[in-house]
Amino acid sequence: MEDDPIQAELVDALTELMEAAAALPAAGLQQLAGLQEARAKRLQAVESRLAEHLGEDDIRLLKVRQSIQRSAALQSLAGARAQREAVRPKIRPHEWGAFGTVRFKNGKPAAGARVVLFDRDKEGDDFLGDADTDGSGDFAIIYHVRDFSDDPNEKTPDLVLRVLSKRGKPLIETEQSIQAEAGRVELFDISLPVNQLR
Repeated sequence: MEDDPIQAELVDALTELMEAAAALPAAGLQQLAGLQEARAKRLQAVESRLAEHLGEDDIRLLKVRQSIQRSAALQSLAGARAQREAVRPKIRPHEWGAFGTVRFKNGKPAAGARVVLFDRDKEGDDFLGDADTDGSGDFAIIYHVRDFSDDPNEKTPDLVLRVLSKRGKPLIETEQSIQAEAGRVELFDISLPVNQLR
């Protein structure tokens, strides 16, 4: 069976949509989840009519079922992302933030890891804050200009993250890829070897 060009276009469009959705605020993601739920319901109605008229083995029915599965997956992904975005702290004036996710290499979230944020300086590292990852592996650290600007010429921090196990053992440090001259909000995606969190 040859690849269906319409099916390939649909997959590409859904991939682009999810990439764009990653930048949406929580309300936009929730709206996307609602649209996918409505789409899945419409497709389910079509599925039952097609099954009656075409039979269970018809290729068109199988493609509709695949579309239903993709809509449900997209709805779930957008809904989960919206919930995560909704609980992320908002940055106020004079605040800076480091947000991110710590996962194992197999993709599972590293819940309960300790993330420690520093500003790398010539004279030593300035502690900016720390946080434990939640059940999704997400963390949020809010800090202030006064935490890193001990030098009047320093306008932005050079961020270094350390991830510690539940017992305080260092697991990873982002020293090799310091976020030099970081912006007010920086996002991190950190991958840990499996089973190193203990």
